[in-house]
Amino acid sequence: MVDKVEQYGERSLAIKINEVIDVLNGLEVGGSVAWGDITGIPAALTSVQAAGTPSIRAIGTTATTAAAGNHTHTFTALTGTVSGITGANLQAMLQDISTRLAAVEAV
Repeated sequence: MVDKVEQYGERSLAIKINEVIDVLNGLEVGGSVAWGDITGIPAALTSVQAAGTPSIRAIGTTATTAAAGNHTHTFTALTGTVSGITGANLQAMLQDISTRLAAVEAV
């Protein structure tokens, strides 16, 4: 700041500062902006590309949307396979394990 005072002089520097303040005061700020009015958006942020990008997907129930944080799955919707355990879903697998355990305990 001292360098600028020496360069412009104290009065000239005050004038420059006031000019900057006037410009800033003249700026319109606040309010909302419509998405369609924004230009220069990276392709990854447009809706089509966002559907294929996990970090910016919309909430939904399809393969290209993200699940809500409070979503749940029914017990029978959890599927997979475990070697040696029969059942089409987690509930059926647990039933198979329970049956096997009861048979072992009965011996």
